[in-house]
Amino acid sequence: MDQTTVERIQAWDARSFAQGYRGLHTLADEAFSGAVSAGGAWLFMLNGRVVGIADGDIAAFEDASGTAYAAPHSSLPLLLFMQQADGETRAKYYTNDTPLREVNDQLTSGNFSGYIELSENVLSGDYYVVYYAGRAKSIAFVGTSGRMLTDDEAFDRAADEVGIYSVNAVDIDIIDLPEPEPEPEPEPEPTPVAEPDVVDDPEPEPEPAPTDEAEPDADDTAEESSVAADDAPAEPTMANSEAASVEATTDVEPEPASDSEPEPAPEPDAESAPDPLAEPESPPASRLPRSEEREPAEVSRAPSASSLSAKALETRTIPSLDPAKTEDSGARIDTSKRVNEASKPDRSRVRESVSERATGTPTAPPKQPTASQPAPELEDLKAELQNQKNEVTRLEAQLEQASTERDDLRAERDDLAADVERLEAEVTRLEDLLSQAEASGAAVGREQTLSPTDALDGTNLFIRYHTKGKATLEKAFHGEAKPDGVIENLRIEHHTQFDASSVAVNGAQFETFLTNTVEYRFVAWTIQTLIFEIADTRNTNALGDLYEAIPKIDRAELNANVGVKYIENGEEHREQLKFDVVLRDRMGNPLVVANFNDSRDPATEAMLASLVKQGTRVAETSDSLSAAFFVTTSFYEPEALETAVDAAGGGLLSRDKRKSFVKLSRKQGYHLCLIEARGGEFYMNVPEL
Repeated sequence: MDQTTVERIQAWDARSFAQGYRGLHTLADEAFSGAVSAGGAWLFMLNGRVVGIADGDIAAFEDASGTAYAAPHSSLPLLLFMQQADGETRAKYYTNDTPLREVNDQLTSGNFSGYIELSENVLSGDYYVVYYAGRAKSIAFVGTSGRMLTDDEAFDRAADEVGIYSVNAVDIDIIDLPEPEPEPEPEPEPTPVAEPDVVDDPEPEPEPAPTDEAEPDADDTAEESSVAADDAPAEPTMANSEAASVEATTDVEPEPASDSEPEPAPEPDAESAPDPLAEPESPPASRLPRSEEREPAEVSRAPSASSLSAKALETRTIPSLDPAKTEDSGARIDTSKRVNEASKPDRSRVRESVSERATGTPTAPPKQPTASQPAPELEDLKAELQNQKNEVTRLEAQLEQASTERDDLRAERDDLAADVERLEAEVTRLEDLLSQAEASGAAVGREQTLSPTDALDGTNLFIRYHTKGKATLEKAFHGEAKPDGVIENLRIEHHTQFDASSVAVNGAQFETFLTNTVEYRFVAWTIQTLIFEIADTRNTNALGDLYEAIPKIDRAELNANVGVKYIENGEEHREQLKFDVVLRDRMGNPLVVANFNDSRDPATEAMLASLVKQGTRVAETSDSLSAAFFVTTSFYEPEALETAVDAAGGGLLSRDKRKSFVKLSRKQGYHLCLIEARGGEFYMNVPEL
């Protein structure tokens, strides 16, 4: 599993996990949603059900211990597992062509399992919709801090975003938790119960009549006295109890053991398997056997009647304790031969059994474990304690690492804060570009695609009027026209070296692409706005060369070359210098040259130095050059500003009334102007108007 996913999970609330399968069952009973790590394997649970395992299988958790991380939202464990799984990207859609809500309705009705990811070309954050069998949950991480949104709020934000989203199918199989091995039961001390098993003949043979030949011995006389005393209402004697005990054992018939196997539990229906995305109404019943539901301990039996000799059983008739069942309460028990003492049952144990049955007093319970007999849970508690100590050590190391990462993130946050304003402006511009592209059917059916550089290389712009009889730049220069009239009468036409109607650039029609470039917008700003700003700020003399040149602009060449010649080391050199924009008069003479920095990085000292060097060579070759512009969509480094000031000879001691003027001779030179472009507007940084 990749480190980014691991770090995201480790940021969740954590607790220790132990006892292998038994611990997993405990989490399942709690309807746990999150991830469990043990020995390098990761198990993902959603509402108490295992939706997947990464870097291992279920056997890795049999006797394992580790850490359980509770997800802040139930969709996260399913989403993170799906991202790690070997899924399939079914399709990618552009939100303005295929709305997210339409695809969501289709996936929900189609019992889809997988997820939607909307993050490509989206600056506000990352958006996800997770599906299992058609049920959906939404989650999003927005802003530079990654603030989490969930459910309807996350989906509504995603549905309103503009960008590219992917539909990823992932097969999910719910994994059943194996049952843990039952905990060993402590063996209770046996409770002696005298219950000899005596064969109960339904019709015992009648006792033979006494004869004069067999004289009863002392023991026989005692037996007769015991039987006679049993009929009297006097207190029971020892002999009385012994006889009753023996009789009781003959009346008890043991229940036959059942040979039938218990019926196996029916297999669950696959179609009725529970949905892991459904929130449980109450915690599921425990899957583990309860300790209080133990089977009753077997009790020890007294020696059975089978240990008595067969001959002794044949010569004895044992009366019932119920007088109604005794035909002759005064009958004598004749015994021709006494049973060997070794084969007799323990009379004291027999008496205890009969006494308990007669009085209802229960046998004493098994003894509980003492200090010398530790409870079986003690070993588990020791293991748990060790796990807790290990967890404390791990968390301390993690805390130290998190503190370092926090400091790094704070520094990064401070660096990124400066970019927020610019990015917001860029988002607005791109949204406008997309809207225009949609309105014009961008790139649909186009026969040719050009790169931005190739498209600009083959394009020239022309400054024209609807009618020269109305407001023009020349009339505005002489104070004879107002800005609104000039702007309404102006138009910028383009000429290309290719068929513009069949060309697409960056997924948009050529016309849409062109009007949104910084080069085109600079040309429009120069002829529609700059001339009036110079006049309104009373800089017509300080920027006189530029102010006089603007009404003469006839066309603009993009990515154009200007031929120059200069003498170096006593030799004449000719060279073609490249500029992003060159504004020319009707005769083709360069009036204004400009270079651009259309990136997020600031304009550097080297960029300004290059412009000054090239502008100076153009001015030395052609005295028509009035100004050299540098335009950036970001900002200028301090060294770049210093380069401009040094080139123009500015400072407190400068006596030249012309602003930011690179002087080549007493009458020859050009204005050096630094422009910042933000949000579709242009601002002159140097010189200040």
